[in-house]
Amino acid sequence: TLTITDSLFTCDGRYIPIPFSLKIGKPSLVDSNDVVFNEIFFNPKGNNKQYIEFYNQSDKILDLQEMKLAVLDDDVVKPKKVISTE
Repeated sequence: TLTITDSLFTCDGRYIPIPFSLKIGKPSLVDSNDVVFNEIFFNPKGNNKQYIEFYNQSDKILDLQEMKLAVLDDDVVKPKKVISTE
């Protein structure tokens, strides 16, 4: 865990309250029940974007590059999509 106890600002100049802690380390593969969907915005109006918000309910650092998202439609799994390439 990295803890910052001095002044900390975002790139656009907003202050981040201190102390600020950030867990760092080698990521683990995602296991069942590690991640839950927190919010799904699938049918936006106007120019809004679709999105899915994930919540890591484990105490692990997770590698999202190993996660894929798929749709089940009439018992057929549509092509899986990679969540993150970074």
